[in-house]
Amino acid sequence: MKSYKKILLFGGVFDPIHIGHTKILKKAIDKIKPDITYVVPNKIPPLKSSLPISNDFERVKMIELAISGMKKVEVCNYEIESNSFYKSYTFLLLRYFKKLYPDAKLYFLIGYDRYLDFKKWEKHEKVSSLCTLVVANRNGNCNKKVDNVIFINVPEVKISSHELRNKLNPAFLDKKVLEYIISRGIYLKQQIKPLMSNYRFNHSIRVALTAHEFAKKYNSIKLSKQAKVAALCHDIAKEFSQEKLLSIVGKNYNKKLYPTIHTTHGLAASIFVQKKFLIKDKAILSAIKNHVIPPKNASVLDKIIYCADKLEPARTNKDIPKRKELYELACNNIDKAFKTVLKFNEEKYKK
Repeated sequence: MKSYKKILLFGGVFDPIHIGHTKILKKAIDKIKPDITYVVPNKIPPLKSSLPISNDFERVKMIELAISGMKKVEVCNYEIESNSFYKSYTFLLLRYFKKLYPDAKLYFLIGYDRYLDFKKWEKHEKVSSLCTLVVANRNGNCNKKVDNVIFINVPEVKISSHELRNKLNPAFLDKKVLEYIISRGIYLKQQIKPLMSNYRFNHSIRVALTAHEFAKKYNSIKLSKQAKVAALCHDIAKEFSQEKLLSIVGKNYNKKLYPTIHTTHGLAASIFVQKKFLIKDKAILSAIKNHVIPPKNASVLDKIIYCADKLEPARTNKDIPKRKELYELACNNIDKAFKTVLKFNEEKYKK
């Protein structure tokens, strides 16, 4: 095992990690000049009432992408790989590192807001005995000297992970992190829910789960993620007013392709999510657009979303005959299922 004199630790939820985090991290590294720095994602945040939205794998990946250009900075999975049901108490993390590196001086980086509630931390006296706190002193909040605390002046970044989960903002996210979030639809559920009724939201969730089942056959992680994103977004515009639909589709409205305003909701959704959710994947946008009236040259993803929309578990035989049988067929042969479902719907709406 390597021998280190100074180790800097930076713990947090990082859901997602943003430039506010990386700015104070870089400033702390410049100040402390550690031999190694570890970013440590929490498993169960002690002072938060809810668990992270993104899963452990996703949070680790986002951190790795955000720190990829930094030297001697790594992710430590100690807390998220722990089988303990304890919350992610800092004193446990420090005790772990002290056991691994008994001769190293430990520094623990926190934001000023966490410093203000430091006395609420579990065994905060133990934390103080095991490390030196490095506090990001935003906008000169504190200039006094405190034993075993180092203040670093960092301009405040007025953004929070909570805000970014609700609305992605490229100005506050590393480009690679932003692309990763969008490609996996990590926070899409939170973003679409305020835009639709509970009925429509629950339908979209079921369609996403169904699309995932249909995509399994292809053993493609990319296709599965595309199916999830397209399915969650496919009906985002279905409850929009006629006026709003027309304002979104604008000159793209073609009465020959879309015989009624209602049939434009797929097209409107594909335009809307590009602006609202920054989705640029052409295959995803195509599947969203084509889930109402699919083209003759429908792609595999188009077919998956079309069938998932019509065959999700809340649909009944009144909606489409032999739904369960067609569901099983789609899991094994999406082309055959698509042809059958499409034919039924074309005949249905001709009547």
